[in-house]
Amino acid sequence: MFGALLGYPAAVAIMAQVLPVSVPIVLGFLLLYFVLLGWLYVWMAAAGARERLRELRAFHGQCASCGYDLRATVGRCPECGQAIAPR
Repeated sequence: MFGALLGYPAAVAIMAQVLPVSVPIVLGFLLLYFVLLGWLYVWMAAAGARERLRELRAFHGQCASCGYDLRATVGRCPECGQAIAPR
């Protein structure tokens, strides 16, 4: 049904009357939406990777901020001053 309508100028005129805004504007907003959604996904993935790195560092006895070896240190990290969470 739509394939036959797309080739005729009358169909375009009907669509122009039905749609309240022009198609390029809608496509522009859709493109902007998906670009922002992509950046949000990248930002969330990076935040998750940073959190996972902090967890792994703490598990292996390293400072969560700088990665300094804390196995023989008590209280604070001598490299960056970050407080050490008790295990």
